[in-house]
Amino acid sequence: DITDCNQRSVLPGGGRRRNPFGGQINVAGRDTAVIVGAYDIAMADSLLTNRCLGVWVGDSRGNTSAYVEMPIRPSNALQRPVVNPFNARRNGTKSIFVDASVSDPNADFVGLFVVYLLRDGVLTASDGQPDRVVLQPAGMLGATVPEFLVNIGFGNWNDYLGVIAYAVDRAGNFTRVQDLQLDF
Repeated sequence: DITDCNQRSVLPGGGRRRNPFGGQINVAGRDTAVIVGAYDIAMADSLLTNRCLGVWVGDSRGNTSAYVEMPIRPSNALQRPVVNPFNARRNGTKSIFVDASVSDPNADFVGLFVVYLLRDGVLTASDGQPDRVVLQPAGMLGATVPEFLVNIGFGNWNDYLGVIAYAVDRAGNFTRVQDLQLDF
């Protein structure tokens, strides 16, 4: 959630939830989970000035964290990860392959968060925005993206429009890249 720093959401529709993390390699069977995540929100950066990021965490055993708020720090453009090249492509009608090479000026790169875009209305009611599939809700440590098999219940191969990836470092600096041409 993004709040007014008094636990009141400033996001249209309130905070968002991401789950399940169970079975994810950077979460399952670990004392400390490292989660790489991102949300696209339809708000101008200027509306987020002097706001707080709110975080609440629960696990499968019913343990929950206190609601934690911390000020959103501006991202440092000189310290954010660099993604070059970034290319997503269809492998015939069977899968989507993502090639990403990441470097980081201060060597604190953590990993990628990847979102697959589908035609509007394929997975949810039509709202004028592409539908989204996130296969690794906890993100991926490092820059290797597993090949995504498209015929596993998330639309047909030709429903896929593109891929968005966020490269995130430990300080919260990030780079967003996208490929909207999944040519073979």
